[in-house]
Amino acid sequence: MAQPLKQKGPGKKEKSNSGSWWMQIGWASVTIGFLAFILYSNSLSNGFVLDDSLVITKNNFTNKGVSGIGDILTHDTFQGYYGTDADQLKITGGRYRPLSIVFFALLYQLFGANPFAFHFWNVLLYAVCCGFLYRVLRRIFEPSLGTNAIAVFAGMTALLFTFHPIHTEVVNNIKSNDEILCLMLSLASLYLAVKYWDTNRKSLAYMSGIALFLGCLAKENAVVFLAIIPLTIYIRKASVKVINPSYVPLIFSLGLSFLVYFLIRYSVLGWSLGEATLDLINNPFIKMSGDTWVHCSNPEKMAMIFWSLGKYIQLLFFPYWLSVDYYPRFVEVMTFANPVALVSLLGYLALGAWVVYSLWKKQGGLLVYGVAFYLLALSIVSNIFFPVGTNLAERFLFSPSLGFCIAVAGIAYPYVVHKNQWNGKVVLILFVMVIILFGVRTYIRNYDFISNKDLMLKDIKVAENSAKIQNAVGALIAEEALISQDPVQKAELSKSALGYLDKAISIHPTYLEAFYMRGNVLFMLGNYENAIKDYRTCINLNKNFTSAYPNYAMALREQGRSIIASKGDMKKAISSLEESLKLYPDEQETAKLLEEARRLMTPQ
Repeated sequence: MAQPLKQKGPGKKEKSNSGSWWMQIGWASVTIGFLAFILYSNSLSNGFVLDDSLVITKNNFTNKGVSGIGDILTHDTFQGYYGTDADQLKITGGRYRPLSIVFFALLYQLFGANPFAFHFWNVLLYAVCCGFLYRVLRRIFEPSLGTNAIAVFAGMTALLFTFHPIHTEVVNNIKSNDEILCLMLSLASLYLAVKYWDTNRKSLAYMSGIALFLGCLAKENAVVFLAIIPLTIYIRKASVKVINPSYVPLIFSLGLSFLVYFLIRYSVLGWSLGEATLDLINNPFIKMSGDTWVHCSNPEKMAMIFWSLGKYIQLLFFPYWLSVDYYPRFVEVMTFANPVALVSLLGYLALGAWVVYSLWKKQGGLLVYGVAFYLLALSIVSNIFFPVGTNLAERFLFSPSLGFCIAVAGIAYPYVVHKNQWNGKVVLILFVMVIILFGVRTYIRNYDFISNKDLMLKDIKVAENSAKIQNAVGALIAEEALISQDPVQKAELSKSALGYLDKAISIHPTYLEAFYMRGNVLFMLGNYENAIKDYRTCINLNKNFTSAYPNYAMALREQGRSIIASKGDMKKAISSLEESLKLYPDEQETAKLLEEARRLMTPQ
């Protein structure tokens, strides 16, 4: 059973009187930040990957630099990429996360589309976040643990967080700068709230609210700190003799900050927090019933959710098999007959009950705090309360992983403090080994993000049953085939791309983008008949999918041309050419081919 923190008086000084550099908050914070920067230094030469195009390279607002900031603040986060095509803005609930995009616009103003500058910014911010984490932990727990113990605990937590490989997606995918900003600003809000509680300086309470407001502008996940901040104060109140000021200024400041953010978000996106669509890529909780998509039953949905939550635990303890893609059907439709889903459900229920019981009994030790932090931070991305558009993602673990690190360090630090005992030495050695292994895995993983192709070819081995990554790899190979000047290589690449696209469609039978890309590949191979079928499927799935129409018309035209050249079925050639002309009546080349086909059809 978790033990409460030892009661001590308030710590008025953040800087220890000890001469050891690692007990000095400033030096230790800088050292941890420096280690974080070195750990990710090999990512600085990587290119733009994944969703970087949505928020940087192909985002019209970002590309305007400073002059685009007004649009960034008044539109959906992805509006600058999709433009006025509202049909493409189909991510559940919309996204209003302007703060990171504003920074991107400033960087674009200064450096243009230079990936080094953006990666440098992301790595630097991560380093600052890791160093600041150490300072926050020292501020929160030094009064109850004492200088030596808190230096060890805070150092172990910050190092475990810094080196954990689960963060590689957030640091390497520049778009996920919103995750780093969100956590750092939320920690600032927590830090200021605790300082207010220890000093009764009302200005600190108001500054805490401002920090939380900015955290929400980075990403709405910061809202969980409305629960984490009082949880922290509750635990400290039970173990530390503090001034015990009024709750009112802090509650007012934090509540007002969230209300203002919510009203701004509403004014931009509307009230809806997201409706469950029948689009598998944006809603994993649907299934095929005959030829129709239907919503999964509630038992199926909850089983899939808890299977995913169990996967998070595995990723935190064993972060070796990593992927940026866990889209459907990485998680199959299932019920609680699946043992992993059932064990995960029972495990999370047990953790939640244990945390509530421990807090009720005022036994809020670091392990309890860490587990509670993890559960609260995870709740908003769990799919239980709000749809997040996918089953799970490593970036969703960025903030929750801090709770995991606190819990692990909370268990280990007492042994390390008394390292003269044999078990203390064993724990310290094991911790150092974990940090080394995590560091090596992180450093190696960074190289996977050199380009989209490198990344996808690595991650498809982990997420083979994801329609999205199968389509992505097929599209990347198809693009190579398109620019290849070697006919043999072009054919080989096209056939390779077809394998991935076929797999994507077998997983997701109405995957519009996959049908479109497969149609393009079939067109390159000269298989016009099947290309036409795929383009027709695209149009049947979405009549507003304008990209398909010109390719469809060209495939019809080339099929007609091929039939004419082979002296084949002229009726079929005429039919194809007439359909192509209906789409683009002014296409002179098609009209000439139609005239020739009709002439050949007429008996001589």
